[in-house]
Amino acid sequence: MIEEFIDLNALRGQYAMRPAFVIRLLTLMHKSHAETPARLRMAVDTADLATLAAEAHRLKGVLGNLYATPKLLCIIEIERLAKAGDSAALPQAAAYAQTLDAFLAALDSYVADQGPQAAS
Repeated sequence: MIEEFIDLNALRGQYAMRPAFVIRLLTLMHKSHAETPARLRMAVDTADLATLAAEAHRLKGVLGNLYATPKLLCIIEIERLAKAGDSAALPQAAAYAQTLDAFLAALDSYVADQGPQAAS
């Protein structure tokens, strides 16, 4: 369920006057970050901490705007470690890629359940 990853009530409250915007925002998140788990895995596989830090930074900004739960916000620690050159970021990022896959699947499911009229 999407509530495992974001505070949907807070997000809806932020845009209470524009409920369709929430669906568009979530759809954009999915489109913008569909390849991010693969990029995280590639950075882990090549021990590329600079790329890992950059990907983590991109995610951190978006997730803050979506009222992400701690399950997703652990990307902040991954970014900190990667920027510091600490290889401890690598196994955390590998696990996080799986979490992000699950979040993106939950987004798909949630948006599909809302139907096409919700985004108009």
